[in-house]
Amino acid sequence: TISYKLSTDPSITTRDNTLASESVYALDARRNLRTNEYVYVPSVAGTYWLGACVKVVSSESNTRNNCSQGKQVTVKAKPKPPDLVVSNLSLRDNKTRFKTGERFRIYATVKNQGSGNASSTTLEYKLSTDRDIRTSDTTLDTDYVSDLDANRTGNENQSVSAPSRTGTYWVSACVRSVSNESSTSNNCLSPGIQITVEQPRQPDLIVSNLSIRDNKTEHYEGDGFRIEATVKNQGTGTADSTKLYYKLSTNSIIDTNDKQLEDDTVNALYAGSSANESGYVYAPSAGTYWIGACVNAVSNESNTSNNCSPGKQIRVIKRPELHPDMVVTFVKVNQTEIPKGGYFTVDTTVKNQGNANSTSTTAYYKVSSDQTITMSDQTLDTDGMGGQGIGATKSMSESMKAPTSVGRYWVGVCVQQVKKEIATNNNCSTSVEIKVIEPPTPKMVVTPSSQNCGLGCSKYHSLFQ
Repeated sequence: TISYKLSTDPSITTRDNTLASESVYALDARRNLRTNEYVYVPSVAGTYWLGACVKVVSSESNTRNNCSQGKQVTVKAKPKPPDLVVSNLSLRDNKTRFKTGERFRIYATVKNQGSGNASSTTLEYKLSTDRDIRTSDTTLDTDYVSDLDANRTGNENQSVSAPSRTGTYWVSACVRSVSNESSTSNNCLSPGIQITVEQPRQPDLIVSNLSIRDNKTEHYEGDGFRIEATVKNQGTGTADSTKLYYKLSTNSIIDTNDKQLEDDTVNALYAGSSANESGYVYAPSAGTYWIGACVNAVSNESNTSNNCSPGKQIRVIKRPELHPDMVVTFVKVNQTEIPKGGYFTVDTTVKNQGNANSTSTTAYYKVSSDQTITMSDQTLDTDGMGGQGIGATKSMSESMKAPTSVGRYWVGVCVQQVKKEIATNNNCSTSVEIKVIEPPTPKMVVTPSSQNCGLGCSKYHSLFQ
């Protein structure tokens, strides 16, 4: 048997305190056996020597060398244990009612009430559904706690979030145990502070009363038009400022993925209030579309599935080619019987009935031997005209000399063709009939004068009539 010994001096003997022992099997000559054993150090601090002694066997030649030399060890005094506790729990402003998800701040003091130093650790802020706070309760957040000497404290605080479900809860804190702590059953402060979590007042934005100004639902490609809509907060809480997006869809369902045409800022809206918005947009390529608007979701909105308006159908058509079209809308003469070679006046009005402005042109006053007025008819006079806008008219009056031959004639006006004119078969007016007659023959008459010129004398006046 081998015995493991503890001595207070370097000399190990069989009389020293035995810490442990174990059996040793028979050994042949010149053989050895290595052994080991688990032992406990003394409970009293000090300097000691460890060794081992083997029990004498039968016929042993020398028993004075049966104990080993001592191996010096030092036993230190057991350190004084720390003991951490949590106290002075409070909430900022002593507020105990919160909305779901609302942030609030917890304050707590960690104290080392033990006799030994505590290493750094972590303070866990806890949420419980009952008064008893345990380490297994939900951790809202954590905070670092630095080393604490015996009887020292550390003031901690952290911002946490209220749970997402309404109800009654308790909040508190637990400090994680440290090495050699004398007690860990007091590391949580219980009971905690009772709080009430309520459903917050939430906004809910919708888009209504979508319209196109002047109710125009057919547009040319690239045409600009104004969309009007109302954004209403039908929720119970105030909605932050947000954006309204005007959308273009190829179907009647408007959603946030549709093409954005324009956006508009919507100011904050109290519960139940609304704002009228409008945006100027441009028509896309030809086709059938639906116009709508979507309001961007705001913080804490109760329902975001109703943020888009119904669609309003529009039809986009290709823009027609732009051309002027000059016509003569009015012709009048100041007399219908005119002595040959005499003068008469023609009043006329020329209009651009096309869809584009015209360049400058000339009006030709024509006389014809038949009722149809053409550009090939004889020109009596001309009148210059500047360019005419779409739908513009130009009224003119011109005095001209009648034909020199007696007979029936027809007078009209033709306007010269302008650039890109869409039609030229309507550039001449209808006709107005005139008669060219012989001028009247002058008559000479002599009448006596009423003035007395003396005895035997008479005066006469000559008069052409």
